[in-house]
Amino acid sequence: MSPELAEAVFGVRGGFFHALTIVLGLCGWLGGQRLAHGWSPVPPVIAYALLLAAFHRFLVYALLEGRLLDVTGAILSAVFFVLLFLLSWRSRIAAKMVSQYPWLYERKGLLGWRGRASG
Repeated sequence: MSPELAEAVFGVRGGFFHALTIVLGLCGWLGGQRLAHGWSPVPPVIAYALLLAAFHRFLVYALLEGRLLDVTGAILSAVFFVLLFLLSWRSRIAAKMVSQYPWLYERKGLLGWRGRASG
């Protein structure tokens, strides 16, 4: 994202915003993996993603003097973190299904699995 676009959407300028988003994005990826490890359903995954998005908005406000209650920035942060959590969660669930039930399922892409052909 260009600095001008970051300033227009989130109200901040500079590389620290990108570093903050990357660090919290890694936390989000690990959070989705952890929730999948415990076989959590989708609603808690979304709830934790929204909490991380709210924390991201607060840090942008507190550290970078951005706008806290900016609707566009809040929506984009929420969408980013929800998608990241869900992608991480689904990829880990697919890996767990295949590793725990290898006689029933085989991997089908990054996010899926399918039943093994009986033959």
